[in-house]
Amino acid sequence: DVNGEIAQVDPLNALDWCNREEGTPLQRKTCFHGLGKYLGRTQPEEAIAICEVVPSNNPLYAENCFHGIGWAIAEKRGQEESEGFCSGLRRHKDSCFLGLSAHAKRLSPERAIALCEPVEREDLRGRCEAFAKRP
Repeated sequence: DVNGEIAQVDPLNALDWCNREEGTPLQRKTCFHGLGKYLGRTQPEEAIAICEVVPSNNPLYAENCFHGIGWAIAEKRGQEESEGFCSGLRRHKDSCFLGLSAHAKRLSPERAIALCEPVEREDLRGRCEAFAKRP
């Protein structure tokens, strides 16, 4: 969360922090999630630009960054606009929809499941549905 707050002021500094790849695997991937989530709340286009340049040595880094953007967009925009935003992302549309679904789960598990439908990658769709159906 602290690094996410930094991202809103100095996105490149926050990205550099995540690029250090310190801590556990969970801490490393959630660092990138925080970049997308916190920056996505205030500057979604800047968040996309940052998420596009996260290291490619671990695919979870970009996936989690775009998941964070999806969560942030769900917080700030209406349902239709959020889905349109995620659909407009080419390579990381699926991860963005996972973020929308995760956010929706808190209020409507049925809606969370429906938001998994546009996810094209089988592995991500499975993760999306499993999370949405989890008690």
